[in-house]
Amino acid sequence: MDKKLFEILENFRPCFSRKATYCWFILVMIGLTVRADHYGISSIVRWVSLSSNCYFSLLHFFGSTGWTLDALLLCWWNYCLQDPLCLKIQGRAILIGDHTNQPKEGQRMPGVLTIHQHSETSSKPSYFRGHVWGFIALVIGKGQKCFAVPLQGELNIEERNSESSCSLATRIVHNAIQIAEKMDCPVYLVLDAFFAISPVFWAVSVYGIVHRVVWVHIITRAKKSIVAYLDPPSDTPGKRGRKRKYGEKLKLIDLFKKKANEFIETTCFVYGRTEVVQLLCLDLLWKPIKGKIRFVLAITSRGHIILMSSDLTLPAVQILELYCQRASIESMFLVLKHLIGGLCYRFWARLIEKSSRRPKKNKSSKVTGHKETIENKVRAIEMFVNLSAILVGILQILALRFPQEIWRDNTLWLRTFSNAIPSEYIAKNLLVQTILMNLHKVNPHAIYTLIRSRQFQPNDAGEFKYSSG
Repeated sequence: MDKKLFEILENFRPCFSRKATYCWFILVMIGLTVRADHYGISSIVRWVSLSSNCYFSLLHFFGSTGWTLDALLLCWWNYCLQDPLCLKIQGRAILIGDHTNQPKEGQRMPGVLTIHQHSETSSKPSYFRGHVWGFIALVIGKGQKCFAVPLQGELNIEERNSESSCSLATRIVHNAIQIAEKMDCPVYLVLDAFFAISPVFWAVSVYGIVHRVVWVHIITRAKKSIVAYLDPPSDTPGKRGRKRKYGEKLKLIDLFKKKANEFIETTCFVYGRTEVVQLLCLDLLWKPIKGKIRFVLAITSRGHIILMSSDLTLPAVQILELYCQRASIESMFLVLKHLIGGLCYRFWARLIEKSSRRPKKNKSSKVTGHKETIENKVRAIEMFVNLSAILVGILQILALRFPQEIWRDNTLWLRTFSNAIPSEYIAKNLLVQTILMNLHKVNPHAIYTLIRSRQFQPNDAGEFKYSSG
């Protein structure tokens, strides 16, 4: 299985102008795979048993000019889109966008904000200091098992949003449009109720009018208080005054009772299982965008739900099934945070004014030195997180492509086998066992030779000795 991993990593060779930089990239990806603790770069050095001098080389890797994050992500997008397991509906790939928060207590770390905790868990504080990340993932799957493969993670910086005049919600949409345009593939972007606002739909509509190509269609959950309007009645001949733009006002949450006899029963795949649901599809005028939106009212085993779609041709059943795929990005966040430790980074700069760990009113960070240094730290943070996200996607692809081989070679005891497709946890642990075992054997593979060459360091006599890490 480790050779399958190495074959995927070889696809990134054209992204690096120098071979040395590519070698460090391989070491970082192997280190992120095998490490069992999440203490930043030092854990990579420790678990691959690298020389202590490699710690500073790894720090310089994230500031190297021999590679750029944009080129690496573009290579990753093309690789994922060409995968035969990539799901498409009406020729459009399926993207999922969402935000996640990561607590950070670094007093000299760029981009740290005061964040309100929306969780209902009483053990969490109402406000905390940390980073806000926006992620976009691609849905790939086999049968009824789907993964949200992370394509891009972006750190929310106040200065960056003010320069581009984008809010937290619309920035995800602009990133999705950029991904679809660079991949030359139209997409459906599935979002939660936080994005059910007019700027999100306006961003897609305006871009489509200007470029005459609708790269992205929005599918999101509507708020319970949403209202829409029927088409205006036909004008009465001879009646004076301005023509009506909107017809009767409808509060959609009330339609579950008023139009209960108009719902149609159908079979739908909802949140991992097939069940009978009741659907009502309506194309109504929505005042915030002064145009029509397809609303889908659904009654499922989990209750009532109202969905919105900017595509007026997509069937109601597919709109509901696509929205239910949104839950897969939440599972991806758990894997990225707790299994890979992708958000456990420790990049900071002395040029940033020392801030308090207590929640306070958000304001722009004061920089006492060169702004370029702060931007380099933000770049290093995004590189670390995106490399971890790519590793999550590789584990998911391996689990989908080689399920039988993974279950056959897996030696870990499991109380319950829930699915024929192994999870990212099983795939990662199998790679850890294989890689660590081969590092202590005479394995002729070039990548193991590369790692062993950095496990030695010169002593005072000029000879090389083994570094235990």
